[in-house]
Amino acid sequence: MSPGSRESTQPFFYGESGTGKELVARAIHFDSNRRENPFVVVSCPNLAGDLLETELFGHEKGSFTGAYERRSGKFEIAEGGTIFLDEISEINLPLQAKLLRVLQEREFSRLGSHSVIKTDVRIIAATNKDLERMIKDGQFREDLYYRINVVPIYLPPLRERPEDIPQLVEHFYNIFRKECHAKTEFISKEAMAVLLKYHWPGNVRELKNIMERTIALYGNESTLLPAHLPFEITGISSGNLQRLKSDKNRRISIEDEVAQVEKQLIEQALQESGGVKSKAAKLLGTTRRIINYKMQKYGITDSEH
Repeated sequence: MSPGSRESTQPFFYGESGTGKELVARAIHFDSNRRENPFVVVSCPNLAGDLLETELFGHEKGSFTGAYERRSGKFEIAEGGTIFLDEISEINLPLQAKLLRVLQEREFSRLGSHSVIKTDVRIIAATNKDLERMIKDGQFREDLYYRINVVPIYLPPLRERPEDIPQLVEHFYNIFRKECHAKTEFISKEAMAVLLKYHWPGNVRELKNIMERTIALYGNESTLLPAHLPFEITGISSGNLQRLKSDKNRRISIEDEVAQVEKQLIEQALQESGGVKSKAAKLLGTTRRIINYKMQKYGITDSEH
């Protein structure tokens, strides 16, 4: 199919990290006439310089040390579809020039080759940085900026759009319930209320991680309750703090409550992971060293799991 024969509108997303730029990009792709073709994500900060160039455009055998065979890049893989360039601000200036050529001429060459490959790929870019300031500082090409900034879309942080939280919770709940083969069927109104009150400093990415962790640990519960949510979600609510302060007959401290919840989470994670500490640590988003420390602190022995 000839270049330009498909939808070519180029959204450009900007806003805080973790606001769901990739989610929206996916929605745009799968709601377009490119939906039957690949949606390819490239995380620009994870690959620097030549590595990112190879990732995007591929390379020929022998083009550099270690290039033992020809490799296709993301532009070839995504032919007819969409490439999502996450944090495009991290691309260096020489590679920005090559990317501009792809946008203008709809063609590229593999590293180590003079052959030109025509491409029909829609590029959706995103950043959490101020590209206009980067242009002034000589860190980003002005011509590339105007080429990608066709339809600028600001994604506000999750704390500014709480009305999106229930839909996102349901979305991730359904995804991880299937992935974890969980038996849970409902999210209680009380749990949803707690999620709505939280300020989500990590935005949509944090919500996704919270739902994954909660279902991994409590997926066999028929209904997810506030008690199943991590302490960073439930422990900061003003209602919990007020309850602890106002109940004069209650002698347990906030630190004691934290310890009880932590111990319960670690025991559950160890059970879910078959006693493998590294897996338990991954479920809880921490390290094996910290798991060992907490087990010793709370008197959790290996033999119990």
